[in-house]
Amino acid sequence: MMMMMRKLVVLAATLLIMAARPSDAFPSTVYIENWMTTDRALSAHCRSRDSDIGEHGLPMGAHLEWSFELDMFDRTLFWCDLAAAGEWLRFDAYKGKDSHKLGSFAHYVVKDDGVYLLDGENEQLKGQWNH
Repeated sequence: MMMMMRKLVVLAATLLIMAARPSDAFPSTVYIENWMTTDRALSAHCRSRDSDIGEHGLPMGAHLEWSFELDMFDRTLFWCDLAAAGEWLRFDAYKGKDSHKLGSFAHYVVKDDGVYLLDGENEQLKGQWNH
């Protein structure tokens, strides 16, 4: 009887945690577009502790997109290394602890001066090119 009660408590706690985070039932997506005005070859390599998206070449106007599930403790972190014409930058593409701000879709654009997060009509600079 005591074992059954313990199992019910664990089940109820698990269901409460899942109900408190309904957005986690759906995958989150990162979308990165090359908006640079010069026809420089852009290289993007994105990864997390558990997943490596791989290195991708993004010509002008191209994009990179991937989806993933958040962990229940908000520890999901994807970062990207970008390189173009001898310049480079690293930025955090998705932080689980910021998922309430980002929602399930993080849209970035790479420009001549850096990478920006698009938030509706606003652009937020997330990283500048290093020489």
